[in-house]
Amino acid sequence: MKRALGGLAGPTIAAVAMVGCSGETTEPPSTTAYLERLGTDTLAVEIVRRSPGLIEGEVLARTPVTRYTTYALHLDDQGRLTRFETEHVTPAQNPAGPGRWVATVDFADGRATVAREVQTGVDSVSLDASDLMVVTPGRVPTPIGILEHAISRAELDTPGSSAIVEILTPWGTNPRTTPTTFTARGGSEYELDFFGNPMVVSTDGEGRVVGLSGAQTTMKVEIEPIPEPDMGALAADYATRDFEGTGIGSPSPPATAEATIGGANLTIEYSQPAKRGREIWGGLVSYGSVWRTGANGATHLRTDRPILLGDLELPAGDYTLWTTFTPEEAILIVNSQTRIWGTAYDAEQDFGRTALQRADLDEAVERFTISIEPVGDAATLNLEWDRTRFSAPVRVR
Repeated sequence: MKRALGGLAGPTIAAVAMVGCSGETTEPPSTTAYLERLGTDTLAVEIVRRSPGLIEGEVLARTPVTRYTTYALHLDDQGRLTRFETEHVTPAQNPAGPGRWVATVDFADGRATVAREVQTGVDSVSLDASDLMVVTPGRVPTPIGILEHAISRAELDTPGSSAIVEILTPWGTNPRTTPTTFTARGGSEYELDFFGNPMVVSTDGEGRVVGLSGAQTTMKVEIEPIPEPDMGALAADYATRDFEGTGIGSPSPPATAEATIGGANLTIEYSQPAKRGREIWGGLVSYGSVWRTGANGATHLRTDRPILLGDLELPAGDYTLWTTFTPEEAILIVNSQTRIWGTAYDAEQDFGRTALQRADLDEAVERFTISIEPVGDAATLNLEWDRTRFSAPVRVR
């Protein structure tokens, strides 16, 4: 890990890595590299090095542009966090990327003091800290070194036991903590609650992560160990792609579908997840559950005149659109909630439901796409992904 500049860093990582809590020379660090995938695409690559009194990591996260992040957790002889350091930089091959960002968190007397480099110098804030507080660098997907520390601090000794870990993120306008429940599944497996769904972490007998699955969550990521990569070569490759406009970008970019029919202006705002080699219907979009009809925030519909959507009469106004599927049918749900995240569905606020018609497509659609196709004074609402189209008629009342 590079030493952070600007007066925020403590001892260099190279100096700390070879000393334990007693100050004596120790064995070389235990090192594991990880690959984080979303379907067939690589989202991040991470290297974790573990020494007595220290966990350090390097992360190449590729979305929305490639960032090289380093972090270090300095621990006392009971495994409690005493100091956290992180630095984020954009590889030189992408000069248009965001600038360097540095933060430290020091723990003492039940307080966590966060210091961050900003354009005007260094800002600092102090907040209460518990023994079950861990720190994540932010701006990166799922740092494995942080997960290992959180599981260790939770001390989940028996299957079914759980603990709430306060995860501090120093990034953002104000440092904030997120209470996250960790639960032991047994057999060296653990769950962490991700918006009400379990992210499953597998470990070896010494607490090192050997796998992570977000298949049951909205993230859908998979993490697995890999041979240690050449991080410099990867950083140059990924950043060059970003600069040339061929990088991953946002995993699910925002999109808008608009149309004017019979004097009514319709707008649908949503996000576009990609297929990425995955099975979609009955796989990524599971049967029998309510889907946000896109990604990220809830999908929003606005109409400035009353319309008939399928067989559902909608007054002028704003709504959110949700869907549910089985092998035999597809249902569009119109909900009265607005300006909410895509995990905040509340069935009690459903305005109504209407059936969608299904048709096969000749060619696969890589990104989920919503369109409003005018047909005379009416229109057809289309949802297309993979080799399937779901549709409903739209008419002005």
